[in-house]
Amino acid sequence: MDPKCRLQQASRDIPNVTLTKFSGNPLDYADFIDRFKIHIHDKPHLTDDMRMIQLKMHVSGDAEREISGLGSKGVMYATALKMIKEQFGQPSVIAHALVNNVTKGEKIRRSDRKKLREFSIDLINCMATMKRIGYTADINANENLRKIITRLPDHMIERWKVFVADIREKGQTPTVSHISEYVRKRVKAEFDPDFGDLQRDSRPQEVTILHREEAYMLPVVIQTDRQ
Repeated sequence: MDPKCRLQQASRDIPNVTLTKFSGNPLDYADFIDRFKIHIHDKPHLTDDMRMIQLKMHVSGDAEREISGLGSKGVMYATALKMIKEQFGQPSVIAHALVNNVTKGEKIRRSDRKKLREFSIDLINCMATMKRIGYTADINANENLRKIITRLPDHMIERWKVFVADIREKGQTPTVSHISEYVRKRVKAEFDPDFGDLQRDSRPQEVTILHREEAYMLPVVIQTDRQ
């Protein structure tokens, strides 16, 4: 195939899909590199020159600065991929970012269902990425598990103590998978279309009624004593 035909074929092989730019956030590295590999790197008719141009078009921020001095020639393509991986895609770097994402942050309020659901998604994504990179030891460290649990509302922490007791009775050691499953089920209950809002509606009313009964009974007792 002559060079002109090869170039035309390569141009047709470049995907029309828009790939999300990689800014250097380790949390995004695995997804970015998988998509880039599928849509650009593995295309047999693309030259390294074109792959390098596509790579530079799809990085920004810290990732863009990391390879800014390499130029756009294909001879530096493998080096660019290696530099990005070493800086942002090492399993330990990704694991550290994942751990920080689920252990650090504000405590979730009892009434904030949206935050609880977002936290559940973060835990699920954390586990999935950890398995992909084969690096799960850090997230299951006891200190990190405690930090994850303390971000939950107080009533969920109390219920977790019972949940984890059952885990230990089965001869198992608590892991982030157990926490994720516990939170997932709670979110599922909170967003139940028929019953999810019952406790939030009835709880304040019960407290109000109790106070009214106490206020009603108090004068009766006083009047009885006077008789």
